[in-house]
Amino acid sequence: MRASLSYLEKEAIIMTFEEYKQKLAKYVPQAAAQPVTELFYERPIELRITKDRSSKLGDYRPPYAGRGHRISVNGTLHPYAFLLTLIHEFAHYVVNVNHGTRVKPHGKEWKDTFKELMLPFLNPDVYPDEVLRPLSAHMKNPAASSSTDIALRKAMQVYEAKSETLLEDLPDGAIFSLRNSRIFQRGKKFRTRYQCKELTTGKMYRINGLAEVELIKE
Repeated sequence: MRASLSYLEKEAIIMTFEEYKQKLAKYVPQAAAQPVTELFYERPIELRITKDRSSKLGDYRPPYAGRGHRISVNGTLHPYAFLLTLIHEFAHYVVNVNHGTRVKPHGKEWKDTFKELMLPFLNPDVYPDEVLRPLSAHMKNPAASSSTDIALRKAMQVYEAKSETLLEDLPDGAIFSLRNSRIFQRGKKFRTRYQCKELTTGKMYRINGLAEVELIKE
């Protein structure tokens, strides 16, 4: 097979199909390595595996200022989350190629493309049953961020090296801190948010139930 200009990790490297697959196999479920490589190998995409970014799991950028299509994914993600994020961003690439910037980033075109691309991976050879069930439900109408799907996030969370504690997991009255070290007490729920009291100021805030927190005491 001919070599392909591929951007894995830090620098552009000329790789054969098998070399490219071996690189990707470090990050995706074993059964997904071959089909994922087939998607990327001969396409002009700069694929970069990055360090952990708390602000995002991955992103896609269209050609700009002499650079081509670019996709980046956090290399610290576990294989099931990495694969989902990678295909999410690849769907943006396909939509850009087919429609340019004339459509919404997460509109119907992206949803349909994402569903079609993920379909071959929605099987027990790729995803374990406890992830496959909520993931299949999620893919019926995928959201811009899979982390907003509580059932899917909880299923994925099991495979994370460091399990997260979410605000919604705490009981009412629990004392907790956010990443910025501010300390709150959880109150009643309003749809997807909880009314929480900041203990140092007494001010009330509504905080998303999916916020990562550190429990101080119940």
